[in-house]
Amino acid sequence: MSAFHPHPNPNPFGPEASDYVSVSPDSDARADRSAIAASPGYGRQKSRFRTMSFPRKRAVTACDTCRWKKTKCGNERPVCSSCAKHGWPCSYDPRLDHASFDPASLLILDKLHQTLQKLSEIEQEVKGQNRTGNATIVNDLRSPSTTTVQQVVGSSTTSPGYHHGSSHDSTHTNEHGAGACNRTPLTSSPSDSLEVPTAFGSTEAILTWPIFNGRWSSNVLSNEILIGNVPSAHAERESGKRASVGINEENVPFLVESFLQLVHSKNPVFHTQQIRVAARQVAECGFGWDASSCIVLLACALGAIARPYSPSPELDLLSGSGRTSLEDKPGHLETGNAFYQVARKRFGLLDQSIMAGQCHMLSGIFLMYTMRPLEAWSAFHQAGSIYSLYLKSQAALQERNNDMDIDVSLSQLEKRLEQRLYWTVLKSECEIRVQLDLPQSNLCKLDYPFLFPSPPSPGSPVESPESALTASSQQLQLAEEQTWFYYLSEIALRRIENRVLNAFYTEDHPRWLQTDLSVMIAAAEDIELQMETWYASLPTSIRFDTVEDETSDELRFVTRCRSLLIRGLIYRPFLYYAIHSVNSQTHWDLCNKLQAFVQKALEACLACETDIGMTHRHHGTWYALRESTTNSLLLLAARAAGLITFDFHVSSSPHPEVISDSHKYARVLRVCIEKLRYWEAEAPPDIALSRRIIEELTTMGDVDPNQAT
Repeated sequence: MSAFHPHPNPNPFGPEASDYVSVSPDSDARADRSAIAASPGYGRQKSRFRTMSFPRKRAVTACDTCRWKKTKCGNERPVCSSCAKHGWPCSYDPRLDHASFDPASLLILDKLHQTLQKLSEIEQEVKGQNRTGNATIVNDLRSPSTTTVQQVVGSSTTSPGYHHGSSHDSTHTNEHGAGACNRTPLTSSPSDSLEVPTAFGSTEAILTWPIFNGRWSSNVLSNEILIGNVPSAHAERESGKRASVGINEENVPFLVESFLQLVHSKNPVFHTQQIRVAARQVAECGFGWDASSCIVLLACALGAIARPYSPSPELDLLSGSGRTSLEDKPGHLETGNAFYQVARKRFGLLDQSIMAGQCHMLSGIFLMYTMRPLEAWSAFHQAGSIYSLYLKSQAALQERNNDMDIDVSLSQLEKRLEQRLYWTVLKSECEIRVQLDLPQSNLCKLDYPFLFPSPPSPGSPVESPESALTASSQQLQLAEEQTWFYYLSEIALRRIENRVLNAFYTEDHPRWLQTDLSVMIAAAEDIELQMETWYASLPTSIRFDTVEDETSDELRFVTRCRSLLIRGLIYRPFLYYAIHSVNSQTHWDLCNKLQAFVQKALEACLACETDIGMTHRHHGTWYALRESTTNSLLLLAARAAGLITFDFHVSSSPHPEVISDSHKYARVLRVCIEKLRYWEAEAPPDIALSRRIIEELTTMGDVDPNQAT
């Protein structure tokens, strides 16, 4: 990118893979074995197990699929040769496999726990400094004056039914993990970056930038979604989704395995053994009307539509092909919708329990997979409301038991399940609120004592020679560890992104021109440091140091895209400042830093837009389409202001290794348009409108910045 002046220039997440990724059996049942630590000689045993390995003695048992089909099984792990040959899902009865984390992984988990504990201590220190006047610069942006500093956190307020007379420190509460902690009374939270401000960071907010001359209203895309959700407006679309096929109960075990392998691995909120047992019971006795059957139905619905991730470029395959998401795999969508419609009939029978919250959460995930964000928000909001009420009830029960000197505490498994559901529902609500101005449930207002959910059996030793890992089961072990490392990193990124939103996006974009540029730069540098610390703490299994790492598997790819999205949010205010500021007296040092941040904003747009997995259906497909539109609009705004130049209609470079920035910018727009076109028949109307807006701006050429005020 060529150098620019701070004020505007006056002259103008393919082919269906046959192999399934296997998921390790549930390891939560091993949590209670930590009682071994209290036995005599435990320290000597632990030391010996950390330095020795043992061969595993395993009975030769066929996988579930081969046993059901009565075919010969090769017993390979994680996928036997017979299932690999026919493309069947392969799993083994979890009751026959009791693998646990190996010593190296235990050390990694221990280091991760220490890191999280240290971050918590730092956070408490920062809060203490804020109360004495040394507020974090991030919250300067929320100050009523550009020269004054507002404290990050005010005094904590309490609400009836929350506080029970005893304060707590979340850092100390989490110090020993879920296993050594009783339920802590809930209080109103001073926000702690968990409550997301309204959608000032959304895609449609960029359309209101002055550089676009007021062509579109501030809610142009949201209105399309709301209108499309009116029953009369989408009756025809819904009629096609009503079950045209029935459900086959014999397929339940296979669909549940597909769910565990392809969906649950990104949100590990269930005890996998429990859901497998429930699936086997349904296959034998049929579906009931209880919450357990509802969960199995929703898992089958997701298992039917989820497909393995394929890291292959797809732009050339989509260009001019006329392919759409509805035409590619219609049978899978019909099967998934059939199971979902049967599950919906059970929603009215659910009570205010954890399982009810799980049902509504799974419903929201299915609706996001099928591109229905408003209905998904309703499901997540319902899950959050149910869970908030559940936590308050548990806190009240705990207070009464304490007064009566009754010790009634939850099991390790129940505590871990609570933590997982809390964070999954919370981050799902936050993700939708970033794009749509919809209310959050009370879940974000509870001062929940666990900063992160506890992984399965953290710190448990390798228990005996019989349970030592073999080469085959070690692959299952690594898959489970990667799942949990990804899940924890996602929660950490959610907290960082919420800090960005609360720092820069509590008001609309004109505020960026009214804020002292030095304050904005200091805030961005502070959050940049947090992002660097986060990446430095990532385990190897989800790091993306090289190009191969970035696209090698779905969890690495999604983690990279999430980090780029957050960086884009950090740098967007500086791109806006460079486009719209008329201040020609900016200090040279600030001007250099501004230019560096604008360059990073443009680089983030380029890095986010790749043609890998353009047709891959997942929980965040609609978010990815909105983010792709955002990046294209930012580049078009920068071109209109004269900060960059590119021709959308120029042909691709014959030498990709020496492709110019101009070609890269044009390619981002092509990827965006083809991606939107592929999904728009199934997606809400805002996606088709977004494509038309991008095409209109590319056809019109530069917007005259002299008309932008």
